[in-house]
Amino acid sequence: TASSSTVLYGDQTYKAEPGGNNKPYFYAYKEAVTSIPNSTWTKIPNSSERYDSDGTYDSSTNYRWTPAVAGKYFMHAKWRSQGWSATRNEVEIRKNGTTILVSSASAEGEDAASIQTVQTFTIDTATTSDYFEAFAWHNQGGASNIYETSFSGWLLIE
Repeated sequence: TASSSTVLYGDQTYKAEPGGNNKPYFYAYKEAVTSIPNSTWTKIPNSSERYDSDGTYDSSTNYRWTPAVAGKYFMHAKWRSQGWSATRNEVEIRKNGTTILVSSASAEGEDAASIQTVQTFTIDTATTSDYFEAFAWHNQGGASNIYETSFSGWLLIE
């Protein structure tokens, strides 16, 4: 029936108003330069937080997010390079230490002013104790700097 907490749908029925709470969510980043070794998966140390709704992102030691609420999550990780040439860049999201998604980008013949961003997005189901981490990899030829990294995630409302 009609009330202040129902909505009339196209099928002419009244139902509870849609919506929900997409907590927990977080957005962590690092603006400073981070050097990562050649051809080695390296955890991205996103040590600053713009958002951390439930205080479950570890920005000081493990650089990981443990949502602590079961559900489906949208996850995003990215980093950028500048002036690299003949290289492959990859970003990876891991859950409980196991890869769930890797994205790659190639930079060939770039000059010192060129900027390349590699990023990945995924949706994954988590329990209350699962954790997520972001990693970077490149084959530039030696330890190289990455810039403007970020890692974020939030609960999807179903």
